[in-house]
Amino acid sequence: RKEAGRLGQIDDARPVFLTSRGSPTLEANGDFEPTDRDSREAFHRLATLLRLAGQGSAPNPLAGLTTAAQSRLADVARDIVSRSQAFGMRDDASIDDHNFRSAAFTVLRGLVVAAQNAGLVDRIHSALVSLATAEPSAELGKAMVAQMCRRDYLSKIAPERTAEVRIDLFNRRFGDRFPVEEICDE
Repeated sequence: RKEAGRLGQIDDARPVFLTSRGSPTLEANGDFEPTDRDSREAFHRLATLLRLAGQGSAPNPLAGLTTAAQSRLADVARDIVSRSQAFGMRDDASIDDHNFRSAAFTVLRGLVVAAQNAGLVDRIHSALVSLATAEPSAELGKAMVAQMCRRDYLSKIAPERTAEVRIDLFNRRFGDRFPVEEICDE
């Protein structure tokens, strides 16, 4: 298991690394924080690597990290989503902010799937529930809940918390799909 270093690479693109402070970056030197532009690009690439892992075509790049490194990355990603959500409620929020928030959320979800520590899984799950609940974009909120309803995610959280995702969170975002009382004969 590693604390920092190379996480993976997509095709011919520059690889993604993890700094010693838990920030994804495009630079191999883990002693400095990436610029905002590099951070956004690194999160997008890491989210793409995690999507490929979810499809079974690549290993989860976060699985080889220590629990401490996973925890630092979770803190960084959670802070990005929280700050971006507050900004996302403004009229001048950009699609780039929306995509950055989506990528950081995907990284958090990937950490739950990769983590071996039950306490860390529970802490990240709690953060994901509150982030999905607070998401100002209806479309992104639904995508967040859909990510959490996948089998690989639900198998990692405590059984008593799966109902929280499948029923409570799902119904909050998607609502009652078929109001039977309105279509039934009297």
